[in-house]
Amino acid sequence: MAMIKILPEFLANQIAAGEVVQKPESVIKELVENAIDAEADNIFITIHNSGKDLIHIQDNGLGMSREDLELSIRRHATSKLVTQEDLEAILTFGFRGEALASISAVAKLEIRTKRRQDKLGYCMISEPNSIPAIEECDTEVGTQIFVRNLFYNVPARRKFLKSNLSEYKAILDTLTKFALSHTNVQLIFNNENNLVLNLRSDNLEDRINELLGHRIVESMIKVDFDDGIMKVKGYVAKPSIIKLSRSHQFLFLNNRNIQNKSINHAIISAFGPLIDKNQYPPYVLFLEIDPHKIDINIHPQKHEVKFDDDRYVYMTVKSAVQNALRANDLTAPVKFNFENEMNLESYKNPFDIERQQDKNDDIFVNRNTGEIVDYKESFKSNKSNQKFEKNNDFNSRFEEKRENSFKPNDDLSAFDLIFNNDVDDFKKIDKNFIQIHNKYIVCQNSKGFLIIDQHNAHERINYEKAIKMFERELSSQQKLLFEESFTLTQSEILTLNEIEEEIKLLGFDFEINDSEITLNAKPIDVKNGAEEQDFREMLELFSEYQEKGKMSKRENLAASYSCRSSIKTGKILSQKEMEMLHNDLFNCDTPYVCPHGRPVILEMTITDLDKKFGRSPDYSYERK
Repeated sequence: MAMIKILPEFLANQIAAGEVVQKPESVIKELVENAIDAEADNIFITIHNSGKDLIHIQDNGLGMSREDLELSIRRHATSKLVTQEDLEAILTFGFRGEALASISAVAKLEIRTKRRQDKLGYCMISEPNSIPAIEECDTEVGTQIFVRNLFYNVPARRKFLKSNLSEYKAILDTLTKFALSHTNVQLIFNNENNLVLNLRSDNLEDRINELLGHRIVESMIKVDFDDGIMKVKGYVAKPSIIKLSRSHQFLFLNNRNIQNKSINHAIISAFGPLIDKNQYPPYVLFLEIDPHKIDINIHPQKHEVKFDDDRYVYMTVKSAVQNALRANDLTAPVKFNFENEMNLESYKNPFDIERQQDKNDDIFVNRNTGEIVDYKESFKSNKSNQKFEKNNDFNSRFEEKRENSFKPNDDLSAFDLIFNNDVDDFKKIDKNFIQIHNKYIVCQNSKGFLIIDQHNAHERINYEKAIKMFERELSSQQKLLFEESFTLTQSEILTLNEIEEEIKLLGFDFEINDSEITLNAKPIDVKNGAEEQDFREMLELFSEYQEKGKMSKRENLAASYSCRSSIKTGKILSQKEMEMLHNDLFNCDTPYVCPHGRPVILEMTITDLDKKFGRSPDYSYERK
């Protein structure tokens, strides 16, 4: 008997489904693309159990005849390609002709469709490994597709689906991309019985405002470049709104969302020294180029693309973004809250003087915090006024008086023992610190000297402090004198609902009303005026860390919090601040690595230096 056999069609479809249909989001992506190709300008999506139980998509597009409907779930069936020339100049989305065939192999599929010229439409019900049934039905113009019990016949695949929240966020992210790239389409999205999105036909700027928030829109710079060969249009954000994750970066080629490291690098390079490494400017950019010069058929889900001239595309995108940045004022806006009667003077001097009845002394009240300051204690000398010059760029922990922050008799942690480091030697240092390029702190110890990364060190300190807050061993909260309200995106609301309890343990106190959040208190580490920005960045970073799945939920949140609240590279530190940073670092259980695994401390011994300078290890001298 022959060893080589032709696979049954249903089995071949299941194998193809492994490439095209990986999760509920994949199904929605393929079906929405088909609806757009069918010239629909109104698409309605409903899901149940994050798409695992039901995906219902309805459009008002062209619809299908009975013959088209019967062929639609066959492998390699498509209305968009006829010749090889068509394959070399693709302008449609669902051209591969495998989506419905793959879906029908791993789910129960029902399609209702009707053309405008027909009095009645048709309904087809299909189940894996069975002959589909088609009959006439009364339905609306366009196409409705019901996908029920995804992967019910492939339990191994269903078992590997992620949590409902992760699958739901993936769907929302995909619909956001469609909404940004097709502003002429009204997109309505329901999760269970809750309306999530209702985006009417609109311009791009309004769509960005609805989907990404007003802060992004207000910081956007328009990009409009056309050299006759390639067009680059859309928006990039000013450096003042830089993010720590790529969650607000959207790139479209001929209106198709793509992923391309080279183009992304070109956009980042255009900012040059305006941003630091590992900072990500939000952007919504559209590239238009002759379809004959690209190949988008290199990935089953058509995310990746090849260009016939990568260098030209790279330089064109970089030049377009650079021109936009140069043509605009990049000064970060400063906003004052006049509604709360805050004037310019109050920002220079945050204290009001209140006369005490029947007393000779006045009291000083901080407008920003409500703190009451004792006059006699605080103004003993001319230098005492410095106590009120709050350094908003630095953790308030370093502004407090503290003594003996490290106890010599503390036990070494297991991490210390593994690395055979003597923490006592590390803390026994010369008290003169040197800051190098506002980035690293150098201090001498008994063996040689230490180099401490100030940002990584502060991240470790804040990370362990956050963990202690979760365990209710530490409380760090400051009430806001005036509550602050702002609107979150749907994705941010989803993330917040997942970690609401933990965020409140960190020191944030807030109320949620639909998509609006009202902050009443914040951790003392968060700068005044930066509450909204830090809160949003923390949610974005948590979502990114959670997606990688390397740590627990609380560990990911602690890492997100520590990254946002830590001092940054470029911050000038005083001797006292550097000393306190050193002391706090060696109070940590694991002082040698930041929460992301990057090193915090490097040690150079005298022996190492002797070898570098060609000295004998036993060479010694006395200071005169």
